[in-house]
Amino acid sequence: MPAKPSAISQQPSTAPSPCHGFTLLELIIALTITAMVVVVIYASFALGVRVWERQGSDTEEVRREEAMLRLLERDFAGMAPYTTLWEGASLAFFAGGAKTLFYVTRNGFGALRRQDKALFFVCLFVDQGLKDPEQMGVYLYKVPEPQPGLLREVRRFQASSEAARAVYLPPEALRHQAVRIAEGFDVLDFSFAADTVDPFAGPPGDRPGTQALREPENALELEAWVSKEWPQQVQMLFSREGDEPLRLLLVPGRGAL
Repeated sequence: MPAKPSAISQQPSTAPSPCHGFTLLELIIALTITAMVVVVIYASFALGVRVWERQGSDTEEVRREEAMLRLLERDFAGMAPYTTLWEGASLAFFAGGAKTLFYVTRNGFGALRRQDKALFFVCLFVDQGLKDPEQMGVYLYKVPEPQPGLLREVRRFQASSEAARAVYLPPEALRHQAVRIAEGFDVLDFSFAADTVDPFAGPPGDRPGTQALREPENALELEAWVSKEWPQQVQMLFSREGDEPLRLLLVPGRGAL
């Protein structure tokens, strides 16, 4: 006869199973890897933020530079001769140095007061150190009337020595009202020449007193220009840190070439 099944039921074992947790070494290794990943992610994020900020800053500087060049082109295209009597003597309102230009223009763009005037009187100057001691800013003071203080500065500038004109800076009252139109330059200078510019002329010797438009890399003769007559050319040399210098040729009555 077949054996009867045992009356004693087979119960599952209730013995505790071994616990599989992290050892202290494994925990330290995991925390170290996590910290390294966090550092890499943070560094990448910080770099991205710096690049984004730099791009935004560069874009703003480029916009300001383009606005400055448009303003100068319009100002020189609309430049007008102006002579007045000041303190008992004739005063021609034009003078220039390596860092400063005084002139009169019909272009009102950038004027402190946007009035419907025929002429605007300008002091354009370069100042270094107002915002960053290592960089230069370009400032514009443009008013629709020949203020006595501005006329006095033109006369004082014209009567100064060449060395004084090279480092001239307008008085604080004028600088306080001037508008910064561009900044971030490590080089910015003006130079002047008496030769008439003709873009279609031949070599300089073909027509006395006339020269063809020069290549950008050729500098004009640098001199502090103070005369009752306009210079035929004003050249602006400018660059930002690490960039190649650029030259802008400005011709009174014609604009930029």
